[in-house]
Amino acid sequence: MVKIISWNTNKKKTAFIQNALTELALEQEPEIFVFQECLGQYVNTILDPHYEEIPYPGNGINRRVRIFLKQNTFIKYAIKTAFQNKLVFVHLKKRGGLEDFNIAGVHLYSKLNTERQQLWQNKPIVETIELYEKHQTNNNRTILIGDLNYNPYDTTLSDPFVFNAIENQHLIHNFSINPIGQRNHKNYWYNPMWNLLGDYDFRNSSNKIATGTFFLYNESEVPYWNLIDGALLRPSIMNRVDYQQTEVLTATAQRQFLKPFIIRPDESFLVDDFSDHLPLKITLNIH
Repeated sequence: MVKIISWNTNKKKTAFIQNALTELALEQEPEIFVFQECLGQYVNTILDPHYEEIPYPGNGINRRVRIFLKQNTFIKYAIKTAFQNKLVFVHLKKRGGLEDFNIAGVHLYSKLNTERQQLWQNKPIVETIELYEKHQTNNNRTILIGDLNYNPYDTTLSDPFVFNAIENQHLIHNFSINPIGQRNHKNYWYNPMWNLLGDYDFRNSSNKIATGTFFLYNESEVPYWNLIDGALLRPSIMNRVDYQQTEVLTATAQRQFLKPFIIRPDESFLVDDFSDHLPLKITLNIH
């Protein structure tokens, strides 16, 4: 079992953020943390001595993606970075485990420019992950995780010439294992984030849960959550998600990350001293 928490902390270093991180580490006990926009030595101080940061040239204080592993839990085989550390790729294995696998921590380009520019900026990142799989590892058990800057239903994620990430394991299996003519796309990704859309919590039907990780609204838009933080899985491990332990995290035992209501149309539901992103937890049955 491998439990991963991914979180874009929005460059904030508030006491609320630091306390929340301390509590998440103690309560959730993930094997892996993947951070985006997480700047500063305070992270190392909080997570030490239980976690070690993945070392690569120039990593740490001012990097776009940072990965922390639980101490004495993993063997690291290869570490590669690209695109000014928007991609950190690690080939690793649990000590005493049976399967090696890959973590591709990402902070993909956003829609700050045009969607077409975003597409062409992110396409090389996907291609680079494929190259790393071929030349740096002996497996394709890859977990792409981080701030994707795409909702699960955005067309770029399902575009067969970009991410080729869809939500249907049956289709992926049939087109990957039993190709029809020339329609076999070997580089499918499975997108489990579709299963977190909607406000019904299948574990506890009385809960009303956040339906995304990022809330942005103004008077000219329909109010809804964006599920832009997420994970994509290669077909070889697409059936390994433990959904009982996979969720958008909205609180610790000590503090709530969400406001009960908002009073202005341009206000976020997230607590002001918090990040503008909620953390995501995903748990995989990797042995």
